[in-house]
Amino acid sequence: MLYTRKQRTKLHFFHYYFGHGRLLALLRIAGGPLLMIMAMKLRFAPQQYDLVLLNMLFILGVYALGRPVVTMMTSWKNLRTIELKTEVKEDALYINENGYELKIPLQEFKSIKKQISYFRFNLNKWQGFSIPDSFFSSKDFDNIYNFTKKRK
Repeated sequence: MLYTRKQRTKLHFFHYYFGHGRLLALLRIAGGPLLMIMAMKLRFAPQQYDLVLLNMLFILGVYALGRPVVTMMTSWKNLRTIELKTEVKEDALYINENGYELKIPLQEFKSIKKQISYFRFNLNKWQGFSIPDSFFSSKDFDNIYNFTKKRK
């Protein structure tokens, strides 16, 4: 099954904004614009504030707003269209990407989370990958569910 660049980009943005909980989603969506508005309001306020501090606040707001685009542009080469096949057996996740086979034992995952339209496989706190649920069969869903149920 083809996993297109458009699908991967859409999944990246969705996971960045909504994959880490409601509070962080709110901060990521509203944080950058709020910092920029706050800097502009303080810049034209009657009291004098340090101009360097206001400029840094504005730059931080621009960075917070543009960070997902910057990460997409730096990893654009890695988000190419690939041929992806997945299979989940009782002991491992098998991924076949462009003819290369990878077997990852399910015990190696710190967590497996079902999000709205994809599964998030976390190897540790900072490393993980996401695969859309359309790449899994109903048997694979059952194997993932049984493994996560056994783990708890």
